[in-house]
Amino acid sequence: MPKALLSLVVVGVLASACGKPGTDPGGPGDDLGAYLGTWELAEGSGPRGQISLPPDGRITLLIEVDSIGGIAACNMYGTGDFTIDGHDLDTRAGVSLTEMACPEDLMAAESAYIDAFV
Repeated sequence: MPKALLSLVVVGVLASACGKPGTDPGGPGDDLGAYLGTWELAEGSGPRGQISLPPDGRITLLIEVDSIGGIAACNMYGTGDFTIDGHDLDTRAGVSLTEMACPEDLMAAESAYIDAFV
């Protein structure tokens, strides 16, 4: 399976100031500690262009020592198989995603966001 790379520079642009740095990564990658915490999408773009998040939508990324995941506008997503190296987030085998249906605008935002991981 091809590696999925996501630039954390994009995540940084996407994330609002609610993220918080970790104190001791103790896990994969020396750069993990700087990214530990919860991040929320403010704006950004992926392979399909601009990610248009509706006013009632929310996309989050929770980075922990042994897993990443969050809310992708509608569904929950995550993986435990990842590394962070500099500004690259490698999800190795992709991410798991629940499969709930939501309004079309939320599904479009979710699809654009998840495409950045695969």
